[in-house]
Amino acid sequence: MRKLLKKCKDAFYHLCVRRVPQIRTVYEGYVDTHKQEHRRSRLKSWMLLLRLNLNYYLFRKVPEFVQTNEERGEIKVNISESYLSKRKTPEQLCQTLSQYDVISFDIFDTLIFRPFALPEDLFYILEEKQNYLDFKRLRMYAEWKARERKKKNFGTYEVTLYDIYDYLEEYIGIEAKSGAELEFETELELCYANPYMKQVVTQLIQQGKTVIVMSDMYLTKDLIEKLLHHCGYSGFAELFVSCDQGLSKYEGTLYSLVKKKFGKQKTYIHVGDNPNSDQRRAKENDFDVYFYQNVTEAGIPQRSSCMSYLVGSAYKGIVNSHFHNGIRQYSMAYEYGFACGGLFVLGYCMFVHRYAQTNGIDKVLFLARDGEILKKVYDQLFPGNNSEYVYWSRMAAVKLTAYRFRYDFFRRFIYHRINTDITLKQAVQAMELESVFSVQFTKRPEFWKRKLDDKGAKLLETLLLEKWEQILEVYEEQSKAAKQYFQQILKGCQKVCAVDVGWAGSGAISLSTLVEQKWQIPCRVYGMIAGTNTPHNAEPDASEALLQSGRLVSYLFSHSFNRDALYHHNPKLDHNVYFEFLLSSCEGSLKGFCFDESGKPTFRFGKPETANHKVVLDIQQGILDFIQRYQGHFKKYPYLFDISGSDAYMPFQLAASYPQYFNQIFDQCTFQLNLGDDNRPLKRQ
Repeated sequence: MRKLLKKCKDAFYHLCVRRVPQIRTVYEGYVDTHKQEHRRSRLKSWMLLLRLNLNYYLFRKVPEFVQTNEERGEIKVNISESYLSKRKTPEQLCQTLSQYDVISFDIFDTLIFRPFALPEDLFYILEEKQNYLDFKRLRMYAEWKARERKKKNFGTYEVTLYDIYDYLEEYIGIEAKSGAELEFETELELCYANPYMKQVVTQLIQQGKTVIVMSDMYLTKDLIEKLLHHCGYSGFAELFVSCDQGLSKYEGTLYSLVKKKFGKQKTYIHVGDNPNSDQRRAKENDFDVYFYQNVTEAGIPQRSSCMSYLVGSAYKGIVNSHFHNGIRQYSMAYEYGFACGGLFVLGYCMFVHRYAQTNGIDKVLFLARDGEILKKVYDQLFPGNNSEYVYWSRMAAVKLTAYRFRYDFFRRFIYHRINTDITLKQAVQAMELESVFSVQFTKRPEFWKRKLDDKGAKLLETLLLEKWEQILEVYEEQSKAAKQYFQQILKGCQKVCAVDVGWAGSGAISLSTLVEQKWQIPCRVYGMIAGTNTPHNAEPDASEALLQSGRLVSYLFSHSFNRDALYHHNPKLDHNVYFEFLLSSCEGSLKGFCFDESGKPTFRFGKPETANHKVVLDIQQGILDFIQRYQGHFKKYPYLFDISGSDAYMPFQLAASYPQYFNQIFDQCTFQLNLGDDNRPLKRQ
């Protein structure tokens, strides 16, 4: 009776799901994204399936991908993501498993990972290698048709890779032998060991336990052996592969074969991620089970679905497997760097490098402090490059360019600081102009104690204008020191690009003004910024002409492209601050330039933001770890390093939808909002 019900179920599934590839793609994609909901209640899934079939067979409408609000991604705001997948330690699991006579492991998504969100996304790589449009869909369709043929001729759905490519050769003309070999070579290049299970299996085999592998897979036993060996596994007592045996875990028959091989009197346990094949069917055959939650299932609800197919899949695959394999738990700051900073920093560095090559840039200048982690990654990606980490800051730039950008000087030092509870004297001290006003401080102490309000700002601006020439003389010494510093950096260069986080591009533009106009250094300075001002800024179009002319170049978004991200990014909600933390540093901000006792140019720094150090170091480590993994997986596929600004920004956009998430990470952090301000707590109420 059970076999009859199963046959009916298979026939129904084939008729309603697998018969039409588009229906299968939409339905199975929906189920994969909503696995937990699907297990609790299948009503929504079945209603979707009914609608897809009615539209197709009655109205001949080919189904399109179904997008729902739930697929947008949902950040956990008060706990690190990796903690959600906290498992037994490898040692603890080994102790549990070693009590059994025979320990069986599933392969894919348990022992071995592919660096993609979904296993079939590997077929995108084959599409490029084969230079064949729509290869992923055709490859999936050919697999099912090969299974249908096998079922009709031999009574089993179990096929080999060669069976699939035999059908592909007939169906689309790709030569079967070379096509199958190319796919397996690609599997070898991309598959890697689950670090958690690698420790478990190694310990069990060292103890002399009988460890076997069972897999429902089209790769034959000899190919599976090569793949396991390539991933560092060895010492298995036996491999049982469905396509070789004509039996499967899905039907439960492979478990019966294992017991027949090793003896029914022995104790068995199976480790795997599939609720049906690795749990239900194993239990039906008197195997105990250890459920290893699928890392994609655990992580995909926290990933944005609004990313490109291939880079998005690669990103999600790396993040999901890293956070959820169970090997360790990470801090929320580390995960912020890994999930939101890694793809951005990698993409930005690649963007900078391509720009430098295309535009004949002699040297790339990474401006402090945002450039610290960018420089580290740039050197890692391009050893021997011509770039330099350069000390520069908004504070230094505003003082040195006061001779030309007087409005910006007043705006940043005075008007941005109105009603911030500082006095007129404190405002002048922040400008480092005590020597100019020392006599007035003594003569009118009560006046200088008044708060900087609207009226006080006007009075202070008037006083500054009266002594403007003296003020410029104070800053001239700093300008001379800065000139010497940059003359050495720019020696032999005709074109450089100054790389910053953003947002108006004032860092690069102020530097270009000094280099090209005041200091008369024969070098053209271009600016590169991560993102621009947005409609939420008081000056949304401050840089438009410079962006249009190419003196400034933006990576993530501007008014000309990625406008969805442009409108989402809101400085009023501290998005600039949170994003800048991805490129933060532990060293103090540059206050200005000066000369040392020997007459050489040197620097004056502000106090290091010690309250932020732990968070900054964790974020940086997360970024470096992501890039190391991305490089390791895809070094043979350079086109996967062409990361669009849209893809790079999307993880941050999702995170920024949850202010409590940032509150949790930056609970103890401080940030300087305006020039001369003391650091303020970052956490929003």
